[in-house]
Amino acid sequence: MKYLINILYGKFLLVLIYLISGNSSYASDLNFSFDVGYIASNGHHDLVEKTYRDYDIYDSSLSWLYLRGTGSYAFNDHISLGLYTDIATNYIWGDVDFFNVIITPGISSRYRFNWDGSTPEERATGFFEAGIGIPVPFTDSRYYDFEYKNPSLRVEIGHEFSTNIELSLGYNYTPIEIDYKLRRPATENLGGAFIEFGLRF
Repeated sequence: MKYLINILYGKFLLVLIYLISGNSSYASDLNFSFDVGYIASNGHHDLVEKTYRDYDIYDSSLSWLYLRGTGSYAFNDHISLGLYTDIATNYIWGDVDFFNVIITPGISSRYRFNWDGSTPEERATGFFEAGIGIPVPFTDSRYYDFEYKNPSLRVEIGHEFSTNIELSLGYNYTPIEIDYKLRRPATENLGGAFIEFGLRF
């Protein structure tokens, strides 16, 4: 699995370099953004439900609060490359309380395009973004522990309402090895579908 992801990552970088070299640079700019969102994770929900089946756990086990900080460089009006750090966190409560968090540093690329078919000289408003990162998970659950398994993958599509505000939908695949205290380890996808709101500056 790691070998396949490394091959895909290499092809992703080659395609990105080709696209950058084939586009005239309308603008070169360094940007920073902060995003906040919500991840609906069936994998995490199932993990909590089956691990704490003898307890009353509230529905917060389904969701993660999703935070991201990104620094990116725009090579032209359409393509940018960036470094990001994701933080997915939640606090589980019910008969027992515990805290989970996954911190994911990574690299991503964004392609901007025009929804309305306007000329390239006008600011592109739609975008597609893909990223790959290394998830570092933590939990204070007494029934399981987290271990890094494979890189996480993220894809999203969104709309820039202005130079500072954007909204996007996407999917985050985050494979984490669950080290159960009472049975054999297993790998679960603790990511899921997400919606996020972003501020750029």
